[in-house]
Amino acid sequence: MELEGLRKLVADCVEKHCYRSAIFFGDKVCLLSGEEDRDVYQLCQAYFYSGQHGRALNRLTRHRERRDGEGRGADWEGHKS
Repeated sequence: MELEGLRKLVADCVEKHCYRSAIFFGDKVCLLSGEEDRDVYQLCQAYFYSGQHGRALNRLTRHRERRDGEGRGADWEGHKS
């Protein structure tokens, strides 16, 4: 199955309130897409709707930190000056 097909599957699972399946497939989509923003957001929606609020926040925070840290050089240690 192609990435777009998996994205549609995750969206369909969320729409049908099948959050465990959405989380399972959403995690795979994030892995395959290299953690594109839209895929991480969709996964976090499934976490949130399933009552896993802390997990959603943690994933979004880690994603933002990784994205903001790109391009800062190999010696950047994750803290701001």
